[in-house]
Amino acid sequence: RVRTVYAPWKLRRVGGMKFDPSNPPYIPGGFPTLDRRTVSMAATHCLPPAPLGEGGCAREPHYNVHNLYGLSEAIATRKAVDKIIGSRSLIIARSTYPGSGQVSGAWLGDTASSWGDLRLSVAGTLSMGILGVPMVGADICGFAGNTTRELCVRWHQLGSLYPFSRNHNELYGVPQEPYAFDAEALAIIRRALLTRYSLVSYLYSLAHQAHADGTPIWRPLLMEFGGELGEVAGLDEQFMLGPCILVSPVLREGRTSVRAYLPRGRWFEFGGGREVAG
Repeated sequence: RVRTVYAPWKLRRVGGMKFDPSNPPYIPGGFPTLDRRTVSMAATHCLPPAPLGEGGCAREPHYNVHNLYGLSEAIATRKAVDKIIGSRSLIIARSTYPGSGQVSGAWLGDTASSWGDLRLSVAGTLSMGILGVPMVGADICGFAGNTTRELCVRWHQLGSLYPFSRNHNELYGVPQEPYAFDAEALAIIRRALLTRYSLVSYLYSLAHQAHADGTPIWRPLLMEFGGELGEVAGLDEQFMLGPCILVSPVLREGRTSVRAYLPRGRWFEFGGGREVAG
């Protein structure tokens, strides 16, 4: 539990120079100050010493605890929601930290409506799962900017398999709901979403395993096929959905096929059943 007390943070000397937490020597992103769109870096937090509840607190500037802020909010929200609802609920956060996956899921932020960000969403979802946040996904069709018919169709085909799957758009972007497109595109998107519904029991089992022992829902191939490390270590455009389903999505504009690696073993085409040798 964090109690925030707003007060000027006295400038202190670091390396013989006065240190202003809102204006450190380096500010990422080219912003004018570090506290743009967030709490003032000079705000002080009253942090209770460990263990909690013994009284007293240590005063820390927000500069020192900013990365814990999202996790602290998620913990407080989880406690409140559990108390009010009394049953399981879903909390999705954007600001996460190690341990966030115990109390919330996450989405990958303001993803651009671009083929590059579509590809990056695979690595992002895999990384978050490995880092302990299995309930994660990107905004289908992208959030920032305007999508296209082809991009949105391909993104639905991938995004229908995100652990956290949603189509999310910025206020002034072109419409990107499935019904905003023609009948052919709508039919393809519908098939993708129905595929997700057909896998609900499987996804639920994977979510339970993630809850029980931390095994991610999306897994890099090297996690399931470590014996073929040389072949699978660099693959970031394929992934395993649990231990049984290998996904090789179309991630580039104008493509109608992919060149995928199948690890050793017997594989069967999803939906058709045709056997393919690994």
